[in-house]
Amino acid sequence: MLTTDPIPYAAFIVRHLLHPVGPRFGNRHAVAETEEMMDGDRWFWSDDNAKVLEFLSLPPVWWAFPEAVDATFGFLRDLCRGPYVYRRLGQARLDAVENDGARARFVHSLMDITCDLPAGVVTVGVRFHDGRTARNVMLTGNYVRFDYGGVGYTLDVEDAIDAWEIRHRGDSLELTHASELRFVHEGRNLRLGRLAYTYRFDARTTVFRAEAALDLDPGVTVSDLVLTISADQLTHGELGMTYNAVRARRPGAAPLTVSVSEPAQGLLPLSGAPYWSLSRDRFMRGFSPAIHSMPREPGRFSALNIVAQEEGNLHWVAAEHAFPGDRCGERVSVEETKLLTSGGFYDRVDDMAAIMAAEAAGPPSQPIDLSLSYDYGVELAAFARRARMLARAGEGAKPMVEEALGMHDQLLAAYEENMLRPAETDPRAIFSRPLSFVVMGLVDALAVTGSPRHREALRRAVDVLLTFEQPAKDMIGKPVSVFPMGKGEPAYLDCHAAAVLALARAASAIDDPRIAPALDHALSAFAIGTHAVDLGGPVKQDGVVVDVADEKGNRHTHGSFWNYSAGLSLRGFAVLRRSPKPEIREVLARHGDRIELFETLMRRQVARSIRPREEALEIRTSVPSGESNSETQPWVAMGIIDDPCDDGPENL
Repeated sequence: MLTTDPIPYAAFIVRHLLHPVGPRFGNRHAVAETEEMMDGDRWFWSDDNAKVLEFLSLPPVWWAFPEAVDATFGFLRDLCRGPYVYRRLGQARLDAVENDGARARFVHSLMDITCDLPAGVVTVGVRFHDGRTARNVMLTGNYVRFDYGGVGYTLDVEDAIDAWEIRHRGDSLELTHASELRFVHEGRNLRLGRLAYTYRFDARTTVFRAEAALDLDPGVTVSDLVLTISADQLTHGELGMTYNAVRARRPGAAPLTVSVSEPAQGLLPLSGAPYWSLSRDRFMRGFSPAIHSMPREPGRFSALNIVAQEEGNLHWVAAEHAFPGDRCGERVSVEETKLLTSGGFYDRVDDMAAIMAAEAAGPPSQPIDLSLSYDYGVELAAFARRARMLARAGEGAKPMVEEALGMHDQLLAAYEENMLRPAETDPRAIFSRPLSFVVMGLVDALAVTGSPRHREALRRAVDVLLTFEQPAKDMIGKPVSVFPMGKGEPAYLDCHAAAVLALARAASAIDDPRIAPALDHALSAFAIGTHAVDLGGPVKQDGVVVDVADEKGNRHTHGSFWNYSAGLSLRGFAVLRRSPKPEIREVLARHGDRIELFETLMRRQVARSIRPREEALEIRTSVPSGESNSETQPWVAMGIIDDPCDDGPENL
């Protein structure tokens, strides 16, 4: 029912998913998320292009589509900057969805922007297509502080709003609310001035700006004026949105990190800091939200006024900008450039400041998500696989082999420093699925180099992957194990299958007596089950699942409804079957009848999802889905075809 020829699957990618990227990287081509625009967007994900590159690097595919392979590699290389792999590139868009002149919602390619200007609220979130769009920051809660006649005053900005305006012109958007500020001194009602907050967005970039400008009354002289740019309701619980760490770059001093762990309130002095951020620690580094800020005039930035609630979760933070001395009848203004990310190495404060500064300084061209790659690790596998395939071409390909290996080794060093090392003290820091691909990339790199460095790195990565193994019980009480997404996270079939695949491949390259028992227990967790899938309403699916009971006896099931999970599972079973190690083949033999049944069901599921497209074959994301995407097509194809490189280093 399914051809093992990779060319028709690759042809769909080349003919239907490969699109011009846009101006940021010189109008090169890359693989878009979907064939047609989704919700008006065309996104190019770094990790999905890496998954495609691993597949396209297979010799028959590479020979058939060399330009597509080079384009995908070039795009991926463009998104790698030192230890960072930026998440995705969008195409400029800034559309009004709702707008009554005061309350509105706008869709930026990579952001969701809403406002309630009479209330003084502007909300911005990182935008997705799968329900993960969140309220990353709510810009409100501002005040003005000053001294007059020896008395200190603090005026609430939002309570005094009396005017607002929305200006949307093509690629630009400005949201403004204005307040008439007055105060009472010794029985007299005095006018401080007119204050306007303006928030500026551009369709061609993900940085945006918040400005507070106060026109002081010429009849009143105040001193030690402070303007604020604030964020309120930071920890609101929706989609796990939590912030509990403050970081800042400081002039003449080491970067500052403050991790809040209990309720707190007060000023955090940060005089002259050119960059500061709020982020969520104690979470996977590729998924943690952060709000980055750069003052236009760092010399005026003085402190953060912070309120943290239970467990140290930040609730309200106001950045104070100071104007010392006397002020009268003049305009004073402050501005912050801001950026949202949903994953990153936030403890590398200088790096994050430089990344943001470069994006803010350059002319807007095309929006880029400067978050860390979602599956940071598949890029290593793609570069290593490219090097392994190029190594077959002889001496003439040596410079390209060295380039691909260089990219792999650069990211490997970054992964070890920024992922594996933090995981030693915080097991929740990393995501198991990309770690599995780090393991597989090292198997390929080792096949090319035979280097002790790659062998030792492979052992270390396997060591960490094995720490994810979570003992459980099956439905008859026998011991099994699962590889969950992260420590304390659910056991999804794709993560479990990726770990099985990685360990099976690692077993061909290193001797580790722990691998065979881990695979034995992991195969025991596969089962046939029925579970519900939400497709705008519950849909019942029968298929292959991971099915286990926790220590309290509660059952947990996650299935292969989405075909990429089936693809990873099929690829893992194939590697087990062809393993050069007898002990690994013996593990499969103990589960042989069950695995054959699982393979039959999943191959039938994939076959029902395939749609002929002239000379190409499209693998839709699920049986009822309307199309494929840039993750499903390569991962399922790799599970269907015969890939000798998966069998072991000696097959180079």
